[in-house]
Amino acid sequence: MQLWRLKSCSQTVRRNAQQRHRYLEYMITGYVESGSLGAAWEFLKSMKRRGFQADGYTFGSILKGVAHACRHDLGQQVHSLIIKIGYEQNVYASSALLDMYAKCERVEEAYDVFQCMSVRNFVSWNALIDGFVQVGDRETAFWLLDCMQKEGVRVEDGTFAPLLTLLDGDKFYKLTMQLHCKIIKHGLELYNALCNATLTAYSECDAKRVFDGAVGTRDLVTWNSMLVAYLVHDKDEDAFNLFLEMQGFGFEPDIYTYTCVISASFDAAHINYGKSLHALVIKRDW
Repeated sequence: MQLWRLKSCSQTVRRNAQQRHRYLEYMITGYVESGSLGAAWEFLKSMKRRGFQADGYTFGSILKGVAHACRHDLGQQVHSLIIKIGYEQNVYASSALLDMYAKCERVEEAYDVFQCMSVRNFVSWNALIDGFVQVGDRETAFWLLDCMQKEGVRVEDGTFAPLLTLLDGDKFYKLTMQLHCKIIKHGLELYNALCNATLTAYSECDAKRVFDGAVGTRDLVTWNSMLVAYLVHDKDEDAFNLFLEMQGFGFEPDIYTYTCVISASFDAAHINYGKSLHALVIKRDW
């Protein structure tokens, strides 16, 4: 056979393969979006019997629907097929499996999938953390955050927001402060989800009552956190008074303290405070 005919046949085969994949993806997506998960699964199996090979995107589509409907039983069947055809290391398939198990609150199975993943990015870490948050496992969720940071994985607002929902009492005030400091350190404090979650966490911790009860154990972090608690509640005057009070107790404000207080000095009512603070910052050569 002439070379040009071989090339033409090869192109036709590739084109047909691409068309089959598009057809398979289109049908699966259609079934999932219409809520017909059982039909999507049966169609996928029938196409496999006819020689059609699903890819990671296809499995991702059906698993997304499974997660949304919390159909863990169906998710396990899809998982078995993924293993059978050797796709468990596919990034898209494994990520979708992890997300499905986490959203179905099957955190042990989600963790098993996570352990076997060849590539773990911030999306997979966040999905696993969120899964443990959903089941109220505070200890494991925060342990995973520590592991994530030790491995140098990028954290973002979706990492911290679920964790803040677990801090729902006075006994978690110190942990709330620590988490808030991490949020600020990573420059994420202005994200709406985190602002709201932080505000809620501090509200539920009754920050002032806890602060007043910690007279003998306050450090600079404690003062700064109380300062932030006032500011997120728009109690600017209380924040400025606390700023002066901490110095009266012998605590020297750091750059974070000044940044917080100056942020509350932008309006006309507090312009004099702002000028005084600006002078102090210049004096300290910051």
